[in-house]
Parts: sequence; C-alpha cells; structure tokens
Amino acid sequence: MVVKIRFQRYGAPKKPFYRLVVIDGRKKRDGKSIDVIGFYDPRKKSGQIDTAKLDLWVSKGAQLSQTAYSVVKKWKKQQQKTVDAPAAVPVPEKPVVVTPEPPASTSNA
Repeated sequence: MVVKIRFQRYGAPKKPFYRLVVIDGRKKRDGKSIDVIGFYDPRKKSGQIDTAKLDLWVSKGAQLSQTAYSVVKKWKKQQQKTVDAPAAVPVPEKPVVVTPEPPASTSNA
C-alpha cells in the first residue's frame, strides 16, 4: 500500500481551502483519509502544519505530492525565519539589590 501526503479540497466554488492529509495512494483526491496533518488557505497564503505528524508519516515511508512538498518547504522556510528573528527582551529599569538579613540570635536562657 502506497501512502501519500497530499491536499484534499474543501470550500465553496471559487473559494478553495485545503487540508493536508495522509491517504492511501489509490484513493480519490477527496476520499477517506488516514490522518489530517494540517491545512492551507491559498487565498490568504496561510496555513498550519503539525510537523511532528508530518515527520512521523515521512519516517514511515509516506510520499509527499509535488504540491504538498512545495507548500511544506515554503512553510518550513517561513517558520525558520520567525524562529531566527531576535526576541524582545524586557530590560528592568532599576537593578534589584537583595540584601540578606542577619540571622536571628537565639538565646537559650
């Protein structure tokens, strides 16, 4: 059984929306899928992919379609750019000085 990772089309006419799914290679484009990995909206050029599931299925031998491969490649590249961007680190206005308190004297009287 050849397992493929490809897109299933959803949405209204002229308003496509796709799910990235794992499916048996012999089934129709919109046939029953094994697992849903993510989604892609070409009109907004946005989407979300569960990379853990994607890597799991690829390690099991699933093959990406050409379209899915190009979208996943672009998505990973975009995610890499957002990870590499420096994060804003809050800087305290005044340094906080902590002085230890002297130990309490104990008297045994």
